[in-house]
Amino acid sequence: MPLKGASLFLFLKILTPINRTSGIDAGPQLVLLASMKDIQEVFSKLQELQKEQKEINKMYRDTLANDDVYCELGNKIKQLQERRREVQAIAQAEMGERYVKLEELKSEIQAHKEMMNDLAMRDLMAGKTVEVKDRHDNKYEPAFSVAFKKIN
Repeated sequence: MPLKGASLFLFLKILTPINRTSGIDAGPQLVLLASMKDIQEVFSKLQELQKEQKEINKMYRDTLANDDVYCELGNKIKQLQERRREVQAIAQAEMGERYVKLEELKSEIQAHKEMMNDLAMRDLMAGKTVEVKDRHDNKYEPAFSVAFKKIN
């Protein structure tokens, strides 16, 4: 039986056991039972969920900020990170030109990845099949994702 209109019904049942260490239910048994009609509806629901997540995260951070042990650990981590940066700087200085070459290679690799993305998109838009092979004859195809950014 075909779907009528733009309605798509999604039924997703996830069984979530109770967390044995805390005794807290890990979440609802039925996660999603909804009729998603269009992308705007999904986007609006996503914004609601993100707002709730942000509020709960703030409460969590506040709780941690008021915990003396957590704050003490944070200070120790900062000290260790500073010491780590010092050791890294020494190692970089010892490596000299080889470290400079490493940084150049990172930039060159990033540029080649961007070029591959541009070429793959161009070929896909032209209706061509896009595929590459490595030195072991393993085949790769492009994988794209869509992200939304605010336009005003």
